[in-house]
Amino acid sequence: PMFNIPLFVWSVLITAIMLLLALPVL
Repeated sequence: PMFNIPLFVWSVLITAIMLLLALPVL
């Protein structure tokens, strides 16, 4: 189904979110 998302996709999404959250700090 739609929820069967590969692990690397979650890794990229989490990395992108962390970078966006860290940008204002930097």
